[in-house]
Amino acid sequence: MKNTRSVVQGLMLYVCLVASFAAVAEQQSIVVDSNGDYVFTYEGYRGWQKVKWVPATKINPAVRGIIRPVTGKSDNLSYNYTVRNGKDSRQFLVGLNFLASNVLSSDARSPDGWSGGAVLDHAAGAGFIVGWFFRRYGGPWEAGIKPGTAVNGFGFDSKDLPGVGKVELGGAVPGGQSFPDEGPNEDSPILSEFNRILDNDFVTRLAAVPRIAVPTPFDAVAVLVGIQKHIKTDMTSMQLIDPVLLALIDRGLTQAIAAAQGGNTPSLLHEIKDLRQLLKQEHADMDKDDDGDRDNDDKEKKTKSRIDKLAARVLDFDLKYVEKRVKGDKD
Repeated sequence: MKNTRSVVQGLMLYVCLVASFAAVAEQQSIVVDSNGDYVFTYEGYRGWQKVKWVPATKINPAVRGIIRPVTGKSDNLSYNYTVRNGKDSRQFLVGLNFLASNVLSSDARSPDGWSGGAVLDHAAGAGFIVGWFFRRYGGPWEAGIKPGTAVNGFGFDSKDLPGVGKVELGGAVPGGQSFPDEGPNEDSPILSEFNRILDNDFVTRLAAVPRIAVPTPFDAVAVLVGIQKHIKTDMTSMQLIDPVLLALIDRGLTQAIAAAQGGNTPSLLHEIKDLRQLLKQEHADMDKDDDGDRDNDDKEKKTKSRIDKLAARVLDFDLKYVEKRVKGDKD
């Protein structure tokens, strides 16, 4: 009798454990596995589902650019980029896009195997979305920019001066990633997190992109006001500039704007010269032949500067442009 009771108790315990395991297994959840992939467990209209989702974020990219006047059309600027996929990336790099205030064509210069272009940013009501993607043509999904390599030839033309903008880059993922049904139900506790993951399925880097409008005919006041606004809003929100240096630059720009409004060209050029010298004190190699897009090796962080190197170079480029236009020098 005692043995029978022990067997019954054991069976009851086993049933409870199985029931408990089933209850845990049927809890809706999002888990990141050891490979960095998402595992979605949810209840859909077909019942309980468990689906693996590979994100496009297993890349460590860098974006570098060169901005120069267009040959024969010095009022226009040529934006050209090189994209590197870091050696430690675990995916090929297959796409990138960013927002630009102005482009001169819906087409874009693209490397072999890539397609690119620009479309109106209807959501913002102004500006353009510029982007490129690697054409697979039904080939292997592991294609694009291989880890440890770089590709150049991404480019377009614009009338606007550069500012600092965010570039969204994505890695290659298996084709056909989907759910066997319509995904988590609308009342699912994981739906909002699932949507957040999908909306942020990219890696962000900073680069020089069109941001400051240059009116025709040229108006130094309008351009300087645009530069000042970009620094005080975008650069500040990205934490690219120290508050003390920001105050100095803001004061210098305010004085330059006042000089331009008063038609005092010598004073305007003096203020621009002082601003550029202030930036050079932070980064002595600003006039190096690139637009200042950052490396990912953090070498320059050995000495803390009061302004990010990319931000300093972009600002110096813009001030130099205004200086040349005011002088009537377009070369």
